Amino acid sequence: MLDPDRFVSRCVECLAAGGGAGDIAALMREALASQREQPEAWGQRELLHAADDLMIVDLVLPPFATSAIHEHRTWAVIGISDGCEVDELFKERQGALEPASRHEVHADDVLVLPPDCIHFIGNPGPRPARGIHVYGRHLGLTDRRMWDPRTGAPRPMDFALFEQWEHGLTARSEAAGRLVAPVTAAA
Repeated sequence: MLDPDRFVSRCVECLAAGGGAGDIAALMREALASQREQPEAWGQRELLHAADDLMIVDLVLPPFATSAIHEHRTWAVIGISDGCEVDELFKERQGALEPASRHEVHADDVLVLPPDCIHFIGNPGPRPARGIHVYGRHLGLTDRRMWDPRTGAPRPMDFALFEQWEHGLTARSEAAGRLVAPVTAAA
C-alpha cells in the first residue's frame, strides 16, 4: 500500500529517473487501492506535493461538483478510488471549442490527459467522489486559460474567479440533479 507520503516520494523518484505520465499512472493504481482501503491515511491535506515539475492533489469532489472549462498545459493523471469523475474534453479550432471526448472515471480507473487537453470535470452523482490528480507541472506557476461558463470566452486563469464559477456551476448541476455543462460558445 502507498500512503500519501510514500506515493509522493515514488512519483518524485519516478520523474527523477526519466519517467512520465504513463509511469505515474501505474503508481496511481496502487495509491487508489490504498486510498480506498486505508482512508484514515488519506484526506489529511488536499495538496500533497507542489514543485515546479510535479503537483499532486488528494481530491474529493462533492456531489454534482462541476468545474469551468480549463487547460493545464501539462500532462495530468486522474485516478478515482470511489465514485465517479466525468472528464469532458474539447479541442480548440479557430478560436472555438468543439467536443472531443467524454470519459467516466470510476473506482480503480486511471485517465492520462495530454498536455494540450482542454476540459471540465464533474461528479455526476449525489455522493462525493474521491481520487488523486497528478500534474507534470505546478498549476499555480503555469500560464493557462479558463473559459467563461456563461459565454465560452477564454481568459487567463484566475483562481478566485474560477472558484466562483465552480460554485455557480455546481449549484446549477445540483439543482438539475445531473451535470450541467458550461457554455462552450456565445449564443
